[in-house]
Amino acid sequence: MSISEILFTDKSIIKSLTKWTVLLLALLNAGCLDIPPKPEDSLKVKSIGLWLIKDNESDSLYFKSNFEKPFYLRAFANPYPYTEQLEFYWYRDNLLLRKNVVFNVDTPFIEIDVPNRLKAVDSKNNALVYDFKVYLNHPPELNKKTIPSDQDTIYASLSSAVLFSWSSNDKDNDDSLTHYIKIDETTYFTGVLTSIQQSDFSPGKHSFSIWVIDSFGDADTLKAKIFFVKDTSGASK
Repeated sequence: MSISEILFTDKSIIKSLTKWTVLLLALLNAGCLDIPPKPEDSLKVKSIGLWLIKDNESDSLYFKSNFEKPFYLRAFANPYPYTEQLEFYWYRDNLLLRKNVVFNVDTPFIEIDVPNRLKAVDSKNNALVYDFKVYLNHPPELNKKTIPSDQDTIYASLSSAVLFSWSSNDKDNDDSLTHYIKIDETTYFTGVLTSIQQSDFSPGKHSFSIWVIDSFGDADTLKAKIFFVKDTSGASK
């Protein structure tokens, strides 16, 4: 009888092998239970992020908005399908503001109402934290008073220089403003200048409008104003 035949016919040997096999498996299982899973093994989400949605447009890079328009923040996980398996917490520094996948910001609001930290937690209490900043802007404003005023009459010849003047302001003192003026059908870029002179106006009805844009892309516009030019020869009448 060969060794292999002895091993598989001797019941005492088979029982002994079975006993040691069961003991070995038990030890291995016990060792696995003693070792906690690594965070990256239990939390399959690689990262979290958010969209800032305003005027039906989404922004996941710059997070720009202004104090005059409502917007909302929407959290997501990467990979995206895990989003529904997470709970999201919105914080302003260490203060919890809300628990939801979406954070609505309605006007009026102040800066401390807007979160700057997002925390995602899975069913095993693994967490990821994402710090961010929403850049809030005060849009520029144009003063309604201009030269000429709406419905003004100007006495000038074709060679006369007609003054156009206006003013603008921005609550963000360090912001830069650029201006445009459209006179009749021609648009002029004036940069930081808030007054220009133009000539060659024929007698009759004319119009102009002005708009200002800040470095964030927010703008303000004055609706078109009408003025009338009369030839200089009628100035004494």
